[in-house]
Amino acid sequence: MMGIGRRPKHARAIMRLSVAVVSLLVVAGTSPFGVIAALTPAAAAANTNWSYAVGGSQGLVAVSCSSVASCAAVGSLTSVAQNFTYAWNGAFWESTTSPTAPTWQPLAVSCAPGSFFCVAVGQGTEDSTNGNGWTNVPSPNTGGTYAGTLDAVSCTSASFCMATGSYANGPLIEQWNGSTWSVVPSPTTNGTPGGNLGVLLGVSCTSPSSCIAVGSAGGLYNQTLTEQWNGTSWSILPSPNTSTTVNNDLAAISCTTASACAAVGAASSSAIAAQTLIEQWNGATWSIVPSPNPVFGAGVNAFNQLSGVSCPTASACSAVGQTTFAPGPPGDPYTTQSLMEQWDGTAWSLDPTLNQSAGFTGVSCVTASACVAVGSAIGIAISDPTTFLGHGGDSGPVSNTGPVTITGISPNSGPAAGGTSITITGTGFTGTELVTFWNGELATNVVVVNDSTITATTPSGLPGYGSLVFVTTPLGTSPPVTTTDVFTWAAAPPPPGPAPTITSLSPTSGPSTGGTSVSVKGTGFNGATKVLFGTVPASSFSVSSSTRITAVAPAEAAGATDVTVTTPGGTSAVVTADQFTSILTLPVVSSLSQTSGPTAGGTTVTIKGTGFNGATQVSFGTVPASSFSVSSSTRITAVAPAEAAGTVDVVVRTANGTSTTSSDDQFTYRNRSH
Repeated sequence: MMGIGRRPKHARAIMRLSVAVVSLLVVAGTSPFGVIAALTPAAAAANTNWSYAVGGSQGLVAVSCSSVASCAAVGSLTSVAQNFTYAWNGAFWESTTSPTAPTWQPLAVSCAPGSFFCVAVGQGTEDSTNGNGWTNVPSPNTGGTYAGTLDAVSCTSASFCMATGSYANGPLIEQWNGSTWSVVPSPTTNGTPGGNLGVLLGVSCTSPSSCIAVGSAGGLYNQTLTEQWNGTSWSILPSPNTSTTVNNDLAAISCTTASACAAVGAASSSAIAAQTLIEQWNGATWSIVPSPNPVFGAGVNAFNQLSGVSCPTASACSAVGQTTFAPGPPGDPYTTQSLMEQWDGTAWSLDPTLNQSAGFTGVSCVTASACVAVGSAIGIAISDPTTFLGHGGDSGPVSNTGPVTITGISPNSGPAAGGTSITITGTGFTGTELVTFWNGELATNVVVVNDSTITATTPSGLPGYGSLVFVTTPLGTSPPVTTTDVFTWAAAPPPPGPAPTITSLSPTSGPSTGGTSVSVKGTGFNGATKVLFGTVPASSFSVSSSTRITAVAPAEAAGATDVTVTTPGGTSAVVTADQFTSILTLPVVSSLSQTSGPTAGGTTVTIKGTGFNGATQVSFGTVPASSFSVSSSTRITAVAPAEAAGTVDVVVRTANGTSTTSSDDQFTYRNRSH
């Protein structure tokens, strides 16, 4: 007896949608198959009163929204050998290109939260790169004649995804690490040969170290199967069943945290009778939660099954599926209707809209009132027209024939953190409602200056990537130009290199008065922002290369200090090779321009020598000069004071001390002759 959700056994394939490929950035236009939209007013905890504008069938089976302005929906119709993929960019829904069926048939999709990196998995042989956005990514085979099917995928970032499904020997689990896929061992189930050895139809990851997958395994009757990933390995979690003599199948799961999950499916007692099955995980145990079922009259068997669930918060979940029943006497044809249920944090309730003659297979909610659901014969259902419909109405994206155009963005680049004030120029801006970036974010502080000018503030984005910008008005959305309407987020600066090192100084000493030019050798000097002698910054420095800096020693107290270099990579470690010694140097008087003068004083004397900077006193013998001025470190001009006849030494005093007397500093006072 077969349970729900089992898919044909085919080889699996994986497809990725990445920001690096801009296939989704094409001119907005109505798909030849139409976009099918269903609308309902926003509600705090339940999306009621869904209505539909029915169009063509695209076979859509899965949808994932990473924000209110970024969704991807996938599916295929084998009858026409065509795949269907749609994307929502915050302004309109648009059909995108993907590898053609039957070589590729997507069954599930996941977009990493807050980004527009998406991965789709499914069945079919691997295909070559499509070149228009969806790219086939090689994935490993399990061996044997049946490679397997991947039925579910969950991505926490562009560098971590888990995909689950089944192959001949039971559950199939594969992991994405940002560059490659690898098979991850799954524990042995309680399935029996010839029966269901195990299939994992749903998976939800809240971090790279926390995932839970759900499905079923068994012999005559399927029983629920749940497995948990702890960052290293998978293990089976005990999960309850309604009975051991009916099929209990879990088809989908949504976790808000590692300890808050909801899993949905069905418990079927026959091929024509099933009740919805919902289980809740609290971090320690699974428990069955009562769930309602539609009633169609006494004696009417109904097969009610839930195949998708999404919980934006622990107190708000939406589950979708279908119900099949025969409304008339035995032998009457069966009727299929859509099935929706809502969780408000306390109980599940039926959505009253059950008048669509087809079922839903997937749902994704970014808030309690903003959800997107898809179904093979329904298309795309939208819970909040303000958020997800744009101006395409129920006929699909607007084919812009009006005057809304973007001719320029200034500045057209800025920090990846966002916050850049930009001016958008173009035409037809009156009544602008949205300024949308392709990464799924909306501009803030939007001001329509006039019909041709808008000012706004950019959102954050991926460093180094460009984004098309769209302006949406009641007349439509600006068409992508890719030249004048692109804003680029600045590339992230290269990671800092290792901290610099100093291997030698030349010279290794100099006067404490400073001024010594020191050649610093070592490594990692590029981008140096500071050179210190001890705690005192160098008077100046220049970086000659990554291995050489020339620095001028500052004035400093006598003694040894460590020279350090600081770059974005850090500050050089203190080593013996970086020591510079400041030497206490006394001033030296080497000559006087006038070596004699009258005892009355007043003779102007030019004193030459060294170390005169900061001179505090000039004395003729023991008598201070009448005045003096320091012209440079080698020259002082002083006026001799009055003094008795005789020869005295001219001495200069600085903070370092007083010059030593010598014959070169002698000045003779003479009595004036009559």
